[in-house]
Amino acid sequence: MKSEFKTKLIQHILNKKDSEKGFTLIELLVVIIIIGILAAIALPSFLSHAAKARQSEAKTYVGSFNRTQQAYYL
Repeated sequence: MKSEFKTKLIQHILNKKDSEKGFTLIELLVVIIIIGILAAIALPSFLSHAAKARQSEAKTYVGSFNRTQQAYYL
């Protein structure tokens, strides 16, 4: 009985047509959900790093303006 099932399964796999190849809707939905979860986890961290980068850039500009102003008044 088991060998009959195995042979039928192997025949079914080997006889698959090209139209049967591809992803199912469930598989695509699972992948989209996983990508959404990863994006939801990564987005706050990315936004935090972007804000820190803007603050660092602003501090650099203020320091540059300060040095320029001090050089002008000397």
